[in-house]
Amino acid sequence: VLIKIHSAAINPSDVLYLAGFYPAGKNKPTTAGFEGSGTVVATGDSEAAKQLLNKNVCFFASGKTAPGSWGEHTVVSHSSCVVLPGDLTLEEGATCLVNPLTVQGFILESETQGYKCIAHSAAASQLGRMLVAGCRLHNIKLINFVRRQEQVDILKTLGAEHIINTSEPNWKEQTTALFAEQKPQAFFDAIGGETASEIFELMPNGSSTYNYGALSLRPISATSNDLIFKCKVLRGYWLTADLQNPEKAGQIFAKTF
Repeated sequence: VLIKIHSAAINPSDVLYLAGFYPAGKNKPTTAGFEGSGTVVATGDSEAAKQLLNKNVCFFASGKTAPGSWGEHTVVSHSSCVVLPGDLTLEEGATCLVNPLTVQGFILESETQGYKCIAHSAAASQLGRMLVAGCRLHNIKLINFVRRQEQVDILKTLGAEHIINTSEPNWKEQTTALFAEQKPQAFFDAIGGETASEIFELMPNGSSTYNYGALSLRPISATSNDLIFKCKVLRGYWLTADLQNPEKAGQIFAKTF
């Protein structure tokens, strides 16, 4: 389908791709931008594509040859598009894939693994704010890590209950006490680097840490003591991998739309 682009998001993955740190596998030269919204103005011959003609859609600019969303037009597979619900504007639609689907991916993983309490870094991000609502809806306790007081205030207005400000000198003591009380089973990390490594070290025995972002551009370090004797797991989470699994993709999209 040919899409006349209305709006496009700027996500951390876009910035990392421009800097050469995100392996999108696109043929170059190309246009940047992994998601956006617009109106389908022309289609190929398949019936599925024709049904999208003149519809407002959000889309992934996925595939080796699809130009990104930071342009006037793009051509993508019809399967990369979702028709926008009538109560969403095109501007809102530009951001209704990557972050909401990632949140639902976290929730699906938590429900599948039986996590009753999880922790999250960069918690005042747009994704983090959505996760506050998502965890409340699915009865999952959430511990939020931020680095500034104004971010604490933002999350409080959204009803977040447990918030740790890592700029406070005693944040590790606060975290230790909170972890002992709430017993988080998983930590979803968007940052990497020193802070993520410290939170991983403070996580309870047997917990899993999912690194899904690299805002610090630094790796997470883990000690053999944590990995071997405390049975902690450090792994990655990539939304694209979940969406390539038909069963998981169906559940994630069903929870989102």
